[in-house]
Amino acid sequence: MAESRCFILIRALLFDDSTTRKVMEETDAAAAVSHIFNMFIENCHKNYAMGAHGCVDVTLVPFRGCVRFLVYIPKKLARYGIKLLCLTDAHKSYLYNSYIYTGKGSYGCHPYPSRAKTPNPISSSGSSYKVPLQDKPKHNL
Repeated sequence: MAESRCFILIRALLFDDSTTRKVMEETDAAAAVSHIFNMFIENCHKNYAMGAHGCVDVTLVPFRGCVRFLVYIPKKLARYGIKLLCLTDAHKSYLYNSYIYTGKGSYGCHPYPSRAKTPNPISSSGSSYKVPLQDKPKHNL
């Protein structure tokens, strides 16, 4: 395939419905790719069972396009891109779960609300305990 033909096909390739994009972008900044990304993650869950050793890592996918959630990380080689938080198996190097960081407050966002919040490991009932904040001790120096 000629290079020009390949670029034409890539520009025409879309993963979402443009008629519902505006409504979806109100709740999901990555609405254009979130459906295909979530299908990929679901296939990762179906085809692999996580081992005993997992690793959570930040991955920067190099990207210089126009998106609201483009991040700048000066210590990474590419510096600009889309930030992904990934859960991988440490021994097999297999991606098990991931999500796209779309800005402040998006940590832990998951397309399926039933899986979004896991129970607090401190409590057995799944409810978290609130610890009252104490006043700082006053020191007379």
